Amino acid sequence: MRDELIELGDLFRAYQQRTEPDVALLANLHEREARAFTTWANVSGIESLRLETRCAEQAATAARFQHQQRTGGIADSDGPVVSRPLSGPTQGDHARAVLAHVADHTPLPGPEARLLVLMLTLRTANIGTGNLVGQDLTALGLTDPEDLLEKLTGRG
Repeated sequence: MRDELIELGDLFRAYQQRTEPDVALLANLHEREARAFTTWANVSGIESLRLETRCAEQAATAARFQHQQRTGGIADSDGPVVSRPLSGPTQGDHARAVLAHVADHTPLPGPEARLLVLMLTLRTANIGTGNLVGQDLTALGLTDPEDLLEKLTGRG
């Protein structure tokens, strides 16, 4: 069990060093983590480990959902989850509408704030919620993404 948890820790650290996110891989790691905590809880009788299991299961579900959002499909299906309004002849109109919305609703000045709000807007446009991972922020090339995210969060 100890070896499994050490290996998982190494795998999570390696994942964090990736230059591109692979949320399907991340979901698999969280599922493996949940199984390890379940086994550990069953063997040791430590009930608090069941909370860790639930957290890992929730993280796996969130990662799977994010993967579905990114790919536009359900893992077990070939069809899209949501319609893709930007794939038709009105693509430019939709893109301009999103950009205008971001320009009008970004609570902080500057291009980096607008870029981050644009990413959040696009992630949440279809269902009202979306997830960002650290690699998303890193990929944007922002000067200080943690500070910017904190400031945006502080503004609601």
